[in-house]
Amino acid sequence: MNIRFRGTGATGLVLAICMSSAIFAGAARAETGSFLDELEAYAVRIMQEQQVLGMAYAIVKDDEVIYSKGFGVKDAATGAPVDVHTVFEIGSTSKAFTTALLAMLDDEDRIDWKDPVLEHLPEFAMMDPWVTREFQIADLVSQRSGMTPYSLDLMAFLGFNREDIVRAVRFVEPISSFRSTFGYVNSLFLAAAHVVEDKTGLSWEDNLDVSIFGPLGMTETTANPEVVATLTNIARGHIGTASGEPWPIPDDWTYGDWIDTYGPAGGIRSNVLDMTKWIRMQLGRGTFEGNQLVSAENIAAMHDPKIFAGNQVFGEVASYASAWIYNSFSPYPVVWHNGETSGMHSIVALIPKANIGLVVLTNKVPNSVPELMLAKAYALAFHPENETSVLLDSHASSSSDAPMTGPGLFFPRPARTEATTAISPQLSLPLERYAGTYSNPAYGQITVSVVENALHAVMGPKQLDVPLVSFSGNTFTGLMPDMPAESDSEILVTFVVPTGGNAREMVIDVFADVNGGRFTRASDAPPARFGERRRESASGSQ
Repeated sequence: MNIRFRGTGATGLVLAICMSSAIFAGAARAETGSFLDELEAYAVRIMQEQQVLGMAYAIVKDDEVIYSKGFGVKDAATGAPVDVHTVFEIGSTSKAFTTALLAMLDDEDRIDWKDPVLEHLPEFAMMDPWVTREFQIADLVSQRSGMTPYSLDLMAFLGFNREDIVRAVRFVEPISSFRSTFGYVNSLFLAAAHVVEDKTGLSWEDNLDVSIFGPLGMTETTANPEVVATLTNIARGHIGTASGEPWPIPDDWTYGDWIDTYGPAGGIRSNVLDMTKWIRMQLGRGTFEGNQLVSAENIAAMHDPKIFAGNQVFGEVASYASAWIYNSFSPYPVVWHNGETSGMHSIVALIPKANIGLVVLTNKVPNSVPELMLAKAYALAFHPENETSVLLDSHASSSSDAPMTGPGLFFPRPARTEATTAISPQLSLPLERYAGTYSNPAYGQITVSVVENALHAVMGPKQLDVPLVSFSGNTFTGLMPDMPAESDSEILVTFVVPTGGNAREMVIDVFADVNGGRFTRASDAPPARFGERRRESASGSQ
């Protein structure tokens, strides 16, 4: 869904943005045909190198769109071309829109960034009661909660709704102290959206329409899945496979609705022309064509660093702001964020002091084209005498650490060692000893049963049927249904079995963010309960 940070504690940026320290003497060059022609040629080349099917990008300078164009195709099957009106999923660049809605409430004195979340959402809770009391509105959008990165993302894949996910935050054991360490999560943006909804009486989707999309004239942008279903000029997401053939994500994909469940963190669809209006408002310090949407003070506050996030491969400091990344390049800081969904990858970047912005949207994952486009644009404008060597460094670092998806592409799990994968399957117990219903406080109940001499696990509100195949001893592999062939969609399921008895626990690696991934036999623990109160919204969340 978004940026992946690498290293211990998820520090260090995987995405290498090449920024020079030269004075912005080349600003005028950004408006020349030479600059735009070179950048376009580069765009075509790296699209081909990374087998990206479709892309559109646009550049803003001094409140004007100086370039916008589409490349490639919207859909591998139809071959229909991408143009500047083609709508893409913008992924985690959506987070800044949710944060802007909070900023508007702050401007209206309906909330304050320093307000405790409990003041507006009495049901909100972290695992630590002290952290719950101290948790402020600003903390919801600043990635400093102490939670495990990407906590609870897979709940949406299983069919849980937004309220289920926000409620489950209390079950995530922290891996660092509050406000001490960067840790990228999506789930807290759902709580941020609930604050907006509770203060306005409108759904998050309707708030966007009324407060941002409408005033900016973003007429081809939406977060409403019902509207998305009516669009004709829309890109299809594609997932790269080991064979090199992209897998087009079908309209009825089992997991397709996760983007709407996680809408406030990554569910907006837009095109490059509409996104230039958003960029112009950001660069205009909250003003768009004479209309002040957000105060200049709050635009600055959202761009200002909140937590250290690591060092770039070029040694530059990176911090997370409020739904933006801040890089302290000299002489002009860069404020940016990327986004990734199941089949699309994007970036929005601002250089406020140079009054320049860039948006790049693509329809295949994984790829690092948006990051490389930003690197190339900056190198051409600010470092033309050395842009070739700089770009080689940037290309190597970006492509070798190509971003993984948020929850969107595969089911991430600990890497298996060669010794582990070499173990021969050996079933130690009759299958009936594993059968039963198991419960986890966040991920709910899983029912394990024997069907035609094979073990199956049925998971989540979607009742996903996951076949379990013996791996070693009491450990099984589970293949998530309706995933592309050759994708890393296996999960590891280990049963804890007492001597002479039936399994009393099952441990699932991809759910380790809650209770270590342990599911207790339901007879030993009360089942988790979810969805008792459903929020009415245009999202259609399950």
